[in-house]
Order: sequence, then structure tokens, then C-alpha cells
Amino acid sequence: MENSIVERAWAGVALGWVTSWEALKSRSFPKAEADNTSIMKSRDVTTHY
Repeated sequence: MENSIVERAWAGVALGWVTSWEALKSRSFPKAEADNTSIMKSRDVTTHY
């Protein structure tokens, strides 16, 4: 009984991570392509480190 509860909890966590990641990807990538300033910002961040 405990095992199935743990598995269900992990499945819920994994599903939440996947959905939030997909939402983040779909939200940020088209914006980054359309917005040159964000691309410049990301270049600045990479050269900064």
C-alpha cells in the first residue's frame, strides 16, 4: 500500500516538472527569438562568467 502511494506521488511530481518545463520552454523561447535584447542579455551573461 505504501509503495503505490509513493509511486503515485513521484509520478505526480514528475508530471508537474514536465508540464512546468514545457510551459517555461514555450513561454521563453519564442520571446527570446523575437526579442533581440534578451539574446544580447544572454550573451552578456555567458561572457560575464
